Amino acid sequence: MIINDTDHPLGSGLGYSLERQTADGWVEIPVLDVFAAVALGLAPGKTSRKMTTTVPKDTQDGVYRVSKQIWFDRADDLPSRDREQHIYAEFTVEA
Repeated sequence: MIINDTDHPLGSGLGYSLERQTADGWVEIPVLDVFAAVALGLAPGKTSRKMTTTVPKDTQDGVYRVSKQIWFDRADDLPSRDREQHIYAEFTVEA
């Protein structure tokens, strides 16, 4: 879930990526889901619905994270790329 504790509306889509921590940093793991091109808005002070995903059965033990792109909906002249950020949720897979 996403908690908007800012003074500005936030936006996101349905998509996400899955990453595995390695000695060289985070490496993206292919996600075989298809995501509809939907924009979701989240007003200041609000919380989104819980988001879930299924980790493939053949996933190796290790530390992983889900990465999700969000953007700030601000009434200013910032280019859209300056309003985008990624948020992360880490988890561990153990046999």
